[in-house]
Amino acid sequence: MAFATAVAFQATQDLVARAAEGLQDVGDSLDGAVVAEETLAFVAVATSRAVAVGLRGHPDAVAAAEAVAALPDLYREMFAGLAILTDPDTGAAVAAGSEREAQRLDRKRAFYDAHLPAGQFPTEATLDALLPLWMGRISGPGLPETPDARVVRLDVRRPLTASLKLVVAFARKAAADA
Repeated sequence: MAFATAVAFQATQDLVARAAEGLQDVGDSLDGAVVAEETLAFVAVATSRAVAVGLRGHPDAVAAAEAVAALPDLYREMFAGLAILTDPDTGAAVAAGSEREAQRLDRKRAFYDAHLPAGQFPTEATLDALLPLWMGRISGPGLPETPDARVVRLDVRRPLTASLKLVVAFARKAAADA
């Protein structure tokens, strides 16, 4: 589902930007790759849940949800392919590390799979419980405020919820029009 993919990437960019700005305010030095990868894994799983709910009963619901959940893998493969095409020596090293990266992404996705029940829309209550865990996973230790406080201060739930509601609405319309 192309629309859900676009929304997932936009939501990921928005959360990464909010986190980067907010964590710099408290003196945390971020590893941009870790933040982006963790955030995309989270948003891809949440968006896949929204797709599954929106397309419930449609023959393509499972395949569409699985495709959206696989976005981190596709993104990693795109970068590996670009590295191989632009610099074969570097590309070979990137390809060699690809299996480790795939395993790391699988662990991240499994974490969010465990916290976002399949077949259920990620409610605000679910996101309120999960967003501090995400924030803790992307933040360094010993910061002056808790992950819960950073989530509230950075206002990350509101735009993520809006993105997920948009995906559900679009998927429902697509299913009805089919």
